Amino acid sequence: MRSPFEVTKAVDLEDREIERTYISFRRRERSIVDPASAMPQFLTGVKGGGRTHLMSHYSYPIQRTRGATHPMAQVRADGYLGVYFRCSGLNGSRFMGKGQTPDTWSVAFAYYMDLWITELLVATVKDLGEDENWSTLDEAKVADTIGALLQFNDLDGVDGTPFAAILGRLADLRSELDWSVNNAGLTGRLNLSVRSNPGELIFQACRAVGRLPGLEGVRITFLADEYENLEFDQQVYFNTLIREKEAPASFLVGSRRWGVKTQLTLSAGEENKKGSEYELYTIEDIYARDGRAYEEFCRDLTLVRMTDFGLTRDRA
Repeated sequence: MRSPFEVTKAVDLEDREIERTYISFRRRERSIVDPASAMPQFLTGVKGGGRTHLMSHYSYPIQRTRGATHPMAQVRADGYLGVYFRCSGLNGSRFMGKGQTPDTWSVAFAYYMDLWITELLVATVKDLGEDENWSTLDEAKVADTIGALLQFNDLDGVDGTPFAAILGRLADLRSELDWSVNNAGLTGRLNLSVRSNPGELIFQACRAVGRLPGLEGVRITFLADEYENLEFDQQVYFNTLIREKEAPASFLVGSRRWGVKTQLTLSAGEENKKGSEYELYTIEDIYARDGRAYEEFCRDLTLVRMTDFGLTRDRA
């Protein structure tokens, strides 16, 4: 017989499996971190502590699963829209060496990060909009805001919805940058044309999205998992985004305990301060503060895994 515990990593679970096997600590939602908080948060911990499962639970695909026939109602009830990504998806080591200066790579990485996160945001909102039936005018306001920052003047000539049009343009820009970065070691050149100021693309896109019908007052939370995969200088840029964030954007960063390498920023070299620019939570420390609640949590987690596997107490 296969074991109900053979899958040990949340990244190996599908969205519905994430939700079916999710257990809240202390049997209270958001007893560890709050994805709707305006204050950026770091959630650290050892491998296997449940950090990725928790952050995945807060992501839009799981919000959509919980929302069933009306995802927007779920998003509004939650008070946030969770845009989840794993920092390993950036392959940060690509942005190093290859005959280019550190300053050049710093600019390239910042631009790539801005494009990537904005693309994820638009893809998330596009999916949500398929149930909301936003007007073309509503979508166009978001697309035009992004298009203006990227110096696109011909979105009206692109077939499809405004979201589809701007999403395609973002994907094209990122693909071009991917090609240049990946081949820099062979060509000796990094063909880079930066179309926006650092961070501006993300935060202006968030503002435009926040004005869509139904999303007024909803936090847009970027759930950045596996932060340890970013290099030191790359974390400096992300820390700068955290420091310079603009409403309705916020950040929930997941990392191994050792993976937060710095709190330095590009803002005059200042460091982000705990309690001022961010809050820090270590998941196993939170478990350890309440032994009885942790015992209940482990028991509930075991039972839900067995039930999901088709086992009952009698059969076990």
